[in-house]
Amino acid sequence: MNVRFRQLHLNPSQPPSYQPTELLKLSKGLKTNSYLKNLANIPRLFRTKFRSLTEILSDIQSNQIEQVSVLEWVYCLYHKNTWDAKNPDLRIASSQAIWKAANKNSWLLQKLLWRVVLYYSGQRETAIASSLVDTFPSNIKSNSLAIQIINIIKQPHAAKKLAQLCYTNLLLPQQLLEQSHLPTWIPVATEALNHVAEVFSDPSNINYKHTDWLLRCLNQMSADQQLLAVDSLLNKISPELGANLTQLVTWLEENYSPRVTNSRWNQLSLFAKSALRKWIGAVNYRDFANLIDQLLETLDQNSLDFKQLKSRRKFWADYSDRFQRLRILFPQNSVNILGSYLHGQDVSILIDDGSEPTEVCIFDFGDWFVIEFFRGWSSEIRLIANNPETEAILFGDNLSVKRLRCLGGKRHDHRYLWQFSCEEWLNQNQIPPNSGTKPYPNPTSQQLQDRNHQLIEWNRVIQKLEKEAQEYCF
Repeated sequence: MNVRFRQLHLNPSQPPSYQPTELLKLSKGLKTNSYLKNLANIPRLFRTKFRSLTEILSDIQSNQIEQVSVLEWVYCLYHKNTWDAKNPDLRIASSQAIWKAANKNSWLLQKLLWRVVLYYSGQRETAIASSLVDTFPSNIKSNSLAIQIINIIKQPHAAKKLAQLCYTNLLLPQQLLEQSHLPTWIPVATEALNHVAEVFSDPSNINYKHTDWLLRCLNQMSADQQLLAVDSLLNKISPELGANLTQLVTWLEENYSPRVTNSRWNQLSLFAKSALRKWIGAVNYRDFANLIDQLLETLDQNSLDFKQLKSRRKFWADYSDRFQRLRILFPQNSVNILGSYLHGQDVSILIDDGSEPTEVCIFDFGDWFVIEFFRGWSSEIRLIANNPETEAILFGDNLSVKRLRCLGGKRHDHRYLWQFSCEEWLNQNQIPPNSGTKPYPNPTSQQLQDRNHQLIEWNRVIQKLEKEAQEYCF
């Protein structure tokens, strides 16, 4: 097979007329005094005659720094190790003189610090002369952050100490090095991320204002690093403390919650899964309890409403580790009472359908949704199986008391000894209280008899309300 190429035809009578116009202008300008003055201000990069390293170091040791050109400094840094081998008696003194000069020359200092970092990062043979590392001074006047970093990376456990310095300065490891004008790719910068969770969760360190720094670190990590860090955080920080780290809890819900598609929930350890549920539950319960507390402050402490709200809040505190999310719904009257306190709070308003006013809370327990009606003689607890249709209604639609009753499900009362009975009822449906919770005492036979007597009237009223709800909904 023959390959044919097109031929390039040039016209010899008309060659291209490319001219170095800018260079021509420069050459003409060099003849003027103004150009000669400008050239005189350009730093001396080289000499017409190259000097030996011994001559250069002689000027440096004589403190005649102005005699050393930039190119000679570069030459000195590259070949100082070789010169030291031939002049062992002068290696330390000459290196000390270089550091002394660097205190007055920021460009030189930066080059030295950069190379010292590379030396401690594994490039011992090529980065810098060992004599310059051995004479590294502790009293350098500028770039104190770079000095701190160098003093860290030359010690054992450098990665953890660097992570602590990052925490103090609220910078990622690479940002810390970049801000110090040091190489950002050194291994200890990546290794420092392995210790971020440990540093953050140290009881002497933990500071809610540093949560944003932690999140930036987590997002910077490799997938494996991040998983280990999340496991460590959930291991070391209690749910009570974790509940106050709202930014972190939100991030964990978005990336590790079992409710989020393609989350990393299944990669967590069993302990971390349990801890994450507790964190999320603690945050949800805190928001719920704070709202109820605000409402209690507006009520007469001797009123039935006050006693009902307080008892409901206390009961659900024993389940705070279990629910994955909640939705709070207030009647318009409660919203008016709380006023500006509700600004920024995730509270929905119940549609007024003529029902007895009550606050409602919907708890997501995974397999089950629990609907708690807080107030009123006929208040109740409903248990509804979790499915996509029900979830869309309970956590998406506008709701009223009657519409909630229309959903059916299992129900439980708030009558005499309801806490003991409800705890048993929830247990039967695989919703246990928080571990370590003290169970309610067993009632006497007389107490049970009194309770059953009250339930007769309660069932009659609830059946009537359910009938009214069905008529309202359909």
